[in-house]
Amino acid sequence: MRWLIIILGPALICPAWRSTLPSAWHGSIIVAVPTNQGVVACSDQRRHNYRTGTDRDDQVKIHQIGRNAFYAIAGVFRCDECQSTVLGVTTSFDLYTVVDSFFRGKDTADLDVYWEPLKHKISDSLSEAGQGLSDLAATLPPTRANTLFEIIVMYLDRAGTLKSEVYKCSYTNAGSSAFSLTMVYGPASSVDLNKAQPIVLGDAQVYAELKTGTRPEFKYVRGSDVVKTFLGDYRPRTQVNPNEALAFEYALIDATASGGYLVGKNIHVSKTCNCALLGFKSGFKWISQDDFPLPKPPTR
Repeated sequence: MRWLIIILGPALICPAWRSTLPSAWHGSIIVAVPTNQGVVACSDQRRHNYRTGTDRDDQVKIHQIGRNAFYAIAGVFRCDECQSTVLGVTTSFDLYTVVDSFFRGKDTADLDVYWEPLKHKISDSLSEAGQGLSDLAATLPPTRANTLFEIIVMYLDRAGTLKSEVYKCSYTNAGSSAFSLTMVYGPASSVDLNKAQPIVLGDAQVYAELKTGTRPEFKYVRGSDVVKTFLGDYRPRTQVNPNEALAFEYALIDATASGGYLVGKNIHVSKTCNCALLGFKSGFKWISQDDFPLPKPPTR
């Protein structure tokens, strides 16, 4: 993994006009599973505002990059009052806008050349956001291990090989002049993309409980045929079809939305979700279980 420390110095920690806490939107859970046709990814649609305590279930967290890639964000992706002025134009910090604008107009056939420039694009935007991010981080629940956001990019290279790149931004000294950010980025660690091994970003507490916990409230989910084969001893992706992965991801998101409060505070996940397939042959497309019907029983 590669890393970068972003220190917001005194020149950036200066706007004394702020009278209220920043209004920031926070995303919840991203799940991706490699299959025999490509990688299936789902995200819930909730965004939670920590200042107002309100939820909205209308956020599309998976964004397409060209034909053979997508990215998704878990964590803080927008801060309405985290503003910066560049050449007389004032904008709010929005991570989706940052990443979308970075890839706009670029040749996306080979994304490997963009990871370092994308790091600089994100870090520049974070630096410009200044004091607002420090104020915001001070309001975030401590159970989030000081993680501001996680971004995952999943893509097919020119040879058709499935790859991933993950950016994780954490913070220290929130709300003080010593506030700083550290961004770690590189391929998803401890993940074998040749297996149907789930990658879970964001509120992964329920998935961790299903894998290693013993809470009786999750006994049925843990033992269900839909879920148990994705909790360990992962099968080769060639043995798993998209419908199996999709059913698991629906079940995990539903279990997190329904029972997340049992294993962690401040989990904000909706049951509604968006799902996509990055196909080895088809490229990126939105999907649902209707796209992969179960096989019909043989006629007698």
